[in-house]
Amino acid sequence: RFLQFLASRNTLFNLSNFLDKTGSHGYDMSTFIRRYSRYLNEKAFAYRQMSFDFGRVKKGADGAMRTMSVEKLLKGMPILQSQIDSLLDFEVHPKDLNNRVINACFLLLFKDLIKLYACYNDGIINLL
Repeated sequence: RFLQFLASRNTLFNLSNFLDKTGSHGYDMSTFIRRYSRYLNEKAFAYRQMSFDFGRVKKGADGAMRTMSVEKLLKGMPILQSQIDSLLDFEVHPKDLNNRVINACFLLLFKDLIKLYACYNDGIINLL
């Protein structure tokens, strides 16, 4: 429901200039907040364009990406690729994983990446 709500709105998270000046950790965390908001915007955009969440579709031989028409698949693969790209732009370094908030966010993004990669793999198999 939350993703549907985000997709229905014209303006999403406009945090490209976000900077938390309340403390020393705020400056460090602001970078990750901006990156994560970009991923959430991209995820909502993908939902708006495709009318489904790539992370929640059925995978495998009879999954959504393998049974999709070629026209819709050619429209959806670049959208999926841009969602994966925005996820990979989170770019966390091992020293940053000591922060529990960044670590928790990284784990959520890692789980999303596995699901998105499975969708991408199914789409490429369908195209081939």
